[in-house]
Amino acid sequence: MFSISSTRPRFLPSSWFSLYLQVDRMDHRLVCLTLFLVLLADTARGQGCGLSAFQHVPQTHCRGDISTTSDRSVEACAQACCDNPDCKSFQFSTLRNCYLINKICTAEEKFRTPAGNMYDRIQGESKAPPAPAEGCGLSAFQHVPQTHCPGGENLLSRTSDRSVEDCAQACCDNPACKSFQFSTYGDCYLISKICTAGEKMSTPAGNMYDRIQGESKAPAPAPAGCGLSAFQHVPGTHCLAYGNVLSKTKRGSAEACAQACCDNPACKSFQFSTEQNCYLISKICTAGEKIRTPTGNMYDRIQASKRMVEAKETLQDLRDVLLDLEEAAEIDQ
Repeated sequence: MFSISSTRPRFLPSSWFSLYLQVDRMDHRLVCLTLFLVLLADTARGQGCGLSAFQHVPQTHCRGDISTTSDRSVEACAQACCDNPDCKSFQFSTLRNCYLINKICTAEEKFRTPAGNMYDRIQGESKAPPAPAEGCGLSAFQHVPQTHCPGGENLLSRTSDRSVEDCAQACCDNPACKSFQFSTYGDCYLISKICTAGEKMSTPAGNMYDRIQGESKAPAPAPAGCGLSAFQHVPGTHCLAYGNVLSKTKRGSAEACAQACCDNPACKSFQFSTEQNCYLISKICTAGEKIRTPTGNMYDRIQASKRMVEAKETLQDLRDVLLDLEEAAEIDQ
């Protein structure tokens, strides 16, 4: 028989420490299996939740707060809701205020606000939003934020109080519709043409969606692990980093600017202004370094999460313990 260290490994909960200390009284294979299951349960804790567990309802708010915090990311706000059993939805405003809410408001209970971003917990089998009509839907359009396509002669219709998905579907259902505008006020304009970059005009309240043409329907895949989703959007801000600006170019979309940053190893963040200026920046500015500006859209590269780092450390701890147990089992035999 053998004895092991009386120092508790940091991956083991204190409630399991007595099991760890009595390992010399048990079958070592059973101990290995038990420790693995403990780690698996700990690692799984909190999985199945996160931002993807919520349905985004832009430009709306719902009354019924549990708590309010500030200066968080939308992912952190989602996690706070996941960790609170009473939280059914949350609001992450454009001012970076995070409101945890104890109910899911109906469409009638929600009210419109340009600063609002409601996220409702997806229920049961409705976790995935219903698929749009084959070949069309929001994914069939290219988003060009903070722009509008002028020209009343090209306007097919205007409606209000719709979602961006409803507006996209209305365009899909109209053969003459080539693009649409979904403003921050919830107004849906169906348009009979696709305006060029030169024809479009900048407006903070604008969200143009151009129908993707021909073989370009699906955007070219970004390198693995990169693309716009690899960056955290910090709207209405700019990073004062004149000595760290790598380049300034005109780009037709935030996705194109993100791709340029992905392709430059020195790029850590980028600014895509409402004038479609794309600044690649070699640092991530802190909240104190960022300044507020209506024309700004900072995108910071998302860093490896603390949870992932801790998980790697825990796995390494488990490997070390299992090796010790295997050696002890050989000695015992």
